[in-house]
This record gives sequence, structure tokens and C-alpha cells, in this order.
Amino acid sequence: MGEGEQCCGFGGTFSATFPTVSARMGNLKLEHLLAERPDVVVSADMGCLMHVEGLARKEGQTLRALHLAQVLRDAVRPKRSASTEAAS
Repeated sequence: MGEGEQCCGFGGTFSATFPTVSARMGNLKLEHLLAERPDVVVSADMGCLMHVEGLARKEGQTLRALHLAQVLRDAVRPKRSASTEAAS
């Protein structure tokens, strides 16, 4: 994705101290993300995920964001068969 190394602008108290700059940085990140049309966005930074997902929602865009821990959890979780789920 374009400018993948660029910060989303949320970190720590930055977004509260500089909300306008934070929003512009987040919107730039969001623009690059949406240009790639991903099925899901994965990051280890929960603040960044919340920031870009919130900005997307504010613009009426859909962005599915998952924390890396969620992806890893789902990767090792045993798959449940239809018959197992029906019995539950």
C-alpha cells in the first residue's frame, strides 16, 4: 500500500493534542488503504485500527479491521463442523 510506513496520526495523546493534524494523517492513511480495496486490514496497533476504522465509518466507508492477535487466534482455533454447531 502507498506510504505504508506513514503514521496514522493517532498515537498516544497526539490525536487529542493535535486533532486536526491527526485527522489529516488518518485520512491520508485511509485513502491509501481504500485505494488497495482490501478484504481486511490487519495491524498490531489497536489505536491505528480504531482511528482509521472510525474515520472510514465517518465517511460512510466500510473497512474491516482486525488486530493481529485476532487473526492468530482464529488461525489456531479448531474449525467447528456444521454437525457440531447444530448439536450445541
